[in-house]
Amino acid sequence: MTFEVLKATEDVAEELGFIHATSYRRAYRGIVPDNILAEYTPQKRAAAFRQAIAKDEDEIYLFKVNHSAVGFAVLNKHPHYPGAAEDEAEINALFFLPDFWGMDAASRALAFCFNRLRLLGYKRATVWVMEGNDRARRFFEKNGFLPTGEKRAIQIGLYLVEHQLIAELKHTINPVDEE
Repeated sequence: MTFEVLKATEDVAEELGFIHATSYRRAYRGIVPDNILAEYTPQKRAAAFRQAIAKDEDEIYLFKVNHSAVGFAVLNKHPHYPGAAEDEAEINALFFLPDFWGMDAASRALAFCFNRLRLLGYKRATVWVMEGNDRARRFFEKNGFLPTGEKRAIQIGLYLVEHQLIAELKHTINPVDEE
């Protein structure tokens, strides 16, 4: 298996949009209302990625396996929640096509994110995991994230709860993928 990491440009917005819409709909089925999931189209997500890439506030990376786009990450160097420390970054998104859940690519991507944030001088990384997304929570916890006890309400058609997890970036993680 070849694993590639590419910094996202507007040229890959369609691939990012497809990955996001496909994985989001599957991951949040039964959590997010169906009418909201139906609105999560590859075209709308691609447009959102084009805007985000043009703004250049976050670092967005596309992950390829055997030269096919299969996942992406969004690294937010300035977390958008009260009390975020200066040396803390947020992995705002880490999504993979469902066919790649439980495979090595997601762990490699997370290891890349850890290493990139450490190179930028951060000491900790946070993620917010939607309540009910047990697969994602297990994945992050197996890879060194711990719950902080913080939670927040978000509105996606209705109010949902996200739980914050945090990991120290002291050393390179030894990736452990999903079951």
